Amino acid sequence: WRDGALSGSTSIPSTWRWSTFASECSRVTVGHVGRMVNEYRDDGIPFLRSQNVRQLRYDPTNLKFISEAFHRRLEKSALRPGDIVIVRSGFVGTACVIPDDLKEANCSDLLIARPGPNLMPAFAAIYVNSPQMRAHVSEVKVGSAQAHFNTRSLQAAPLALPPVDEQQEISNRVAELYAWLMGWQRAWRRHRTQSIEVW
Repeated sequence: WRDGALSGSTSIPSTWRWSTFASECSRVTVGHVGRMVNEYRDDGIPFLRSQNVRQLRYDPTNLKFISEAFHRRLEKSALRPGDIVIVRSGFVGTACVIPDDLKEANCSDLLIARPGPNLMPAFAAIYVNSPQMRAHVSEVKVGSAQAHFNTRSLQAAPLALPPVDEQQEISNRVAELYAWLMGWQRAWRRHRTQSIEVW
């Protein structure tokens, strides 16, 4: 898109500008870090972990829950729709937007970014998953004994920022392509299952 601005190139279109996540987000923090074994409940407030964050999508598989009281104690890591959650250990840099139907949630050991008025959540998630941001994550991890991506690194990360209307256009196009890809994968799985049954 636009001369490779999201594909690893350092040049950006004339209508874009360089910024940082610290400048464009009203909040950058980290989810709860601590023992959780005695805090999980059968239902309650959704509690996201790294495995619930996929590239550009929230995955509720094996979602955990916590009590309302514990959620209130963890105010710092509370999530709301439009927040960006980013994996900070393991598949570092994988990011998605908290969807509108997840009205109240909390999380463990995820980076949380709350975009300001000049940064669309969907575009922010696309950017964090881009090769350019992946390269930045790899650089800041070099020489580190702990393979973590922390709040300071995210705040300082360079952000190639288009105008809001162009962010919307990019987000729409990526959403269309992503929907096509997900549909193709579902069709392929169905075909494979049917082929195995016939065999």
